[in-house]
Amino acid sequence: RNSQLPISDHVMPLDRYRNTALVDGIDVRALPLAGDSPAPASQGKQQQQQQQHWFQRRLVQDTVGSGYVEFGDTKVLCSVHGPIEPKRSVLTDAGAEQSRAQLQVYYKLAPFASHQAGRVSYLPDETERRAASFLQDTLAPSLRLDRLPKSRIELHCLVLEDAGCCLATAVNCACLALVDAGLEMYDLVTAATVCRPVGATDWQLEVGDGSNSCGSSSVTLAYMRSLRQVAGMLVEAAEPLQPRVVSAACRICEDPCKMTHSSLRQFLLDCLPADDRTAKIA
Repeated sequence: RNSQLPISDHVMPLDRYRNTALVDGIDVRALPLAGDSPAPASQGKQQQQQQQHWFQRRLVQDTVGSGYVEFGDTKVLCSVHGPIEPKRSVLTDAGAEQSRAQLQVYYKLAPFASHQAGRVSYLPDETERRAASFLQDTLAPSLRLDRLPKSRIELHCLVLEDAGCCLATAVNCACLALVDAGLEMYDLVTAATVCRPVGATDWQLEVGDGSNSCGSSSVTLAYMRSLRQVAGMLVEAAEPLQPRVVSAACRICEDPCKMTHSSLRQFLLDCLPADDRTAKIA
């Protein structure tokens, strides 16, 4: 069926606003990702020592798709519900809103997820709301929401254990759940996080072992490898960061994002029946 579609349907429309948006005064187009000089040797060694992801799918019943990802000691579970009827406020909006499905993301830390912060309240706090907003802004452009008009898709992310790199692991797990739900995507979205501990000058890649999850600054990069586009970037710092500093952090995140993309792609190919393993997954 896809072979009968126009060629333009296979290409993700270029969103110039996202590609040229300024994040704290930083032009995303100026970030030297692909094709730039390699990272320093110490950073490359750090990337080689990173933890490996462990993927699993279809663990949650009564959902159209679900995913489970372990990254070191960090564990995230995501489930997808829908398409379902949109909320009444969406139905009363303009016709442009009805022509595309609405993606609603819920992000929650389990009460026992963090050993350092103690039990987490069942009410969503500012950190959870910010993470849900980041996931929604990052994943929505990668989905073919125009294929499901007048509907709503719910994505629920539950962090079972937080040992660092929690938000990036949630992005990887959410992408797995969306693919498991059979939703069409322009490209797989994978993410990585680097942090800079208090008093340090170099970025360190978070590997989900709890060793460097308390940095004073962190940068989370979501990347679409096949399209070579930045899907989202979240900078959290106690003080403003210079563009060259954020650029260095993005260079460190690029290779882990590509490695995670390859691992997730291979896992999805292995899940296909033997006769269908020649299918191509972006």
